Amino acid sequence: MYKCHLCDLQTKQLNGLMSRHWKTHCSSEYTKEQYKTDVLAHNGRPLNDCEVCGETVPIPKGEAEPPRFHKKCYVKNLSGQKNPNYKGGLVDATCAYCKVSLQKHKSHLKRENKFCSIECSMNWYAYPENRTEKQKLSDENGAELLKKLRLLPENKIAHAKALAKMQSEKISKLEIEVLNKIKQTYPLAHGQVVKDFYTVDIYIPEMDTYLDVHGNYWHNQQKHLASNNRKRNFFNNKGLKYLELWGNEVDYSTDLVEWAGKKPLIYVLCGASGSGKTWASKQLNNDFNIIDVDVLGFDSALKEALATKDKSLVVINTQATRFAKTMAQNNVRCFTAIINEDENTIRYRLSLRGGTLTDGVKKRIKRYITLSVRLPQFCGNQSEVIDWLRSQ
Repeated sequence: MYKCHLCDLQTKQLNGLMSRHWKTHCSSEYTKEQYKTDVLAHNGRPLNDCEVCGETVPIPKGEAEPPRFHKKCYVKNLSGQKNPNYKGGLVDATCAYCKVSLQKHKSHLKRENKFCSIECSMNWYAYPENRTEKQKLSDENGAELLKKLRLLPENKIAHAKALAKMQSEKISKLEIEVLNKIKQTYPLAHGQVVKDFYTVDIYIPEMDTYLDVHGNYWHNQQKHLASNNRKRNFFNNKGLKYLELWGNEVDYSTDLVEWAGKKPLIYVLCGASGSGKTWASKQLNNDFNIIDVDVLGFDSALKEALATKDKSLVVINTQATRFAKTMAQNNVRCFTAIINEDENTIRYRLSLRGGTLTDGVKKRIKRYITLSVRLPQFCGNQSEVIDWLRSQ
């Protein structure tokens, strides 16, 4: 315990007397500096006199004992051989990481490995083969502890919120374009809103609506379906209005919010010859009204798709982009799925029906790979596309 020499106040921390309590006793005659000197002496901690200049050295905040020198005096007058820690001076060494020649005191070279900087030391020990046994043990214990901490519900929530906040700082050109268009109708709309565990691209206060803008390349892959579904279910379970707009739909409507609220009834299934569209459509015959463009022709298939009131699947070999745009011009929202298979799979399937992998088919395969970046709501192999369509 520490005690004020002018009153009966006792405290566990000496800083409490020297940083706050002095105001109780000090005046223009009895200064703060004099109070600190007296309280230190009273508690058995007299200040030292600088060994260079002879003046009293104050105790810096956080230090246990008063230093022997003023910092300026130490740097200016005790460098080199005047320094009590000199002990023979500098010795030659080589940095273990960057191999640069350096000179250091013996006290800095106690370890087997020598480094010219902290950065080189960190880079050296970043390699597993350079880690000491103590460091390896610490790594293993830390990894096990981190696994246990991640399983705690409160840490899962904190981690998810931190990721959402970090994601909110990333804004794509597509999101900026959509936000500017929406602001023309809804001026209060703003982007990058964090809602519990998720970041939403756009929030529209006038309609209390959240809207996400999906880039076709990123969100149409199988590996991102689970995260998209979790986010959609989260907002639906909360009773919040949540809409999704795809990158290829930005130019389809002047009111993007109204367009995003439309439920698609038409689905387009496309892919190169031999990708398995026909077989896939047969597996989906109970889920969709199948419209085959190769059988009906483009114009007749378009008319039937516009006339249908049930969920329909349009199977098309070419002109998938034209079909989707034509449907949009007629104010009908449709989603597109592309079956992308490798050349060996397509060659095998074509051989089963007596066909070959011609240059025209190869060009169409490349064409659909290009389209998968900017057209579909889903892209994958035959089985993945079937599963996605059944989930709609």
